[in-house]
Amino acid sequence: MFISLQINNVEAAPAGLPLGYGSRDRSFEIGRENCDWTLPDHDKFISGRHCEVRYE
Repeated sequence: MFISLQINNVEAAPAGLPLGYGSRDRSFEIGRENCDWTLPDHDKFISGRHCEVRYE
């Protein structure tokens, strides 16, 4: 199975931010640092490890 996520509020996204992430047949993490999809957030609204999408 393939999953694709994207940021829709592109106008508010910082320059250089990856606007999408895709994964096939594996779990992945989203967060500020050391994650598969890293979202820079200097104000720390997003957790270091914000969420995990699990493939089972």
